[in-house]
Amino acid sequence: MKLEEIAIFTDQVKETTSFYLALGGEIVYQNEGMAIVGFENVKMLIHARYEPGEGELPCENHIAFGTENVVAEVKRVSSMGLTVDYEPTDYDWGRSAYLRDPDGKPCVNKVVYGPMISGAPPCRIGPTNSLTHKNNVPIPATNKKIAIPR
Repeated sequence: MKLEEIAIFTDQVKETTSFYLALGGEIVYQNEGMAIVGFENVKMLIHARYEPGEGELPCENHIAFGTENVVAEVKRVSSMGLTVDYEPTDYDWGRSAYLRDPDGKPCVNKVVYGPMISGAPPCRIGPTNSLTHKNNVPIPATNKKIAIPR
């Protein structure tokens, strides 16, 4: 697995984005409610806080690791005694499973497969936000998820 994304939920998207740009990041995607700032080997997802609806993932800062097979990785870490909060599920951005570290902080295992449009970012998109690709191509924002049989 490799570290792919650090997600920060904030009430100060613009200011937080400016901070990470000053540290050497560059805008990959941006809209009113979120920004993705790219660094050499990792993306920072800076997202406006929102109140999750029923069945939606919690609005929590987290780190995300990429893997070739989320289901196999969940089986592996479960066999080591780690607890999985959210079993592998398909979302708009790819297949993800959510765990917590020993301090209770969320950690995500994910695989991104066939984004909805070329270049769509592998990230959580809030229910009221619409994301626009840097070339002004709208990226649909839904909360669609599909359970994966184990």
